[in-house]
Amino acid sequence: MSDQRSLHPSVQKFKTFVKDHPLLIKEVRQKRTTWQQLYEEWMLLGDDDPQWEKYKKRHLKQDRSESENVESSDQATENSESITQLMSLLKKVNFNDIQHHLSQFNGLISNVQTIMKQFQGSSSNQQSESQQGQQPFSFRKD
Repeated sequence: MSDQRSLHPSVQKFKTFVKDHPLLIKEVRQKRTTWQQLYEEWMLLGDDDPQWEKYKKRHLKQDRSESENVESSDQATENSESITQLMSLLKKVNFNDIQHHLSQFNGLISNVQTIMKQFQGSSSNQQSESQQGQQPFSFRKD
């Protein structure tokens, strides 16, 4: 990068002018104008021309509120587009198929539960039988 000391004095003054008028940067970024055009106007009109007042910092707050309004309207547009896409997707869904698959899944779960109960029942039966065969206080008659 070039050092500011090597810049022409008028370019250095223009950079200072832009720092005092930050909304000019926004104008260039939004492609409403170019740096070359701004520089030429600044050279012709000077720092004190009334046209530059709208680009000073005090108008920055007003500009922010305008940009927030634009952003919120853009967001509302995006939300409505998303809802439209969702609705079109829901129109394509066959709810009868979904109901059929859910009932099959429900049947599968009930079968698994039944099998688990059978295993739990057989293991508890085996435990109770083994406990009955081994009585802790059994006495033998000799």
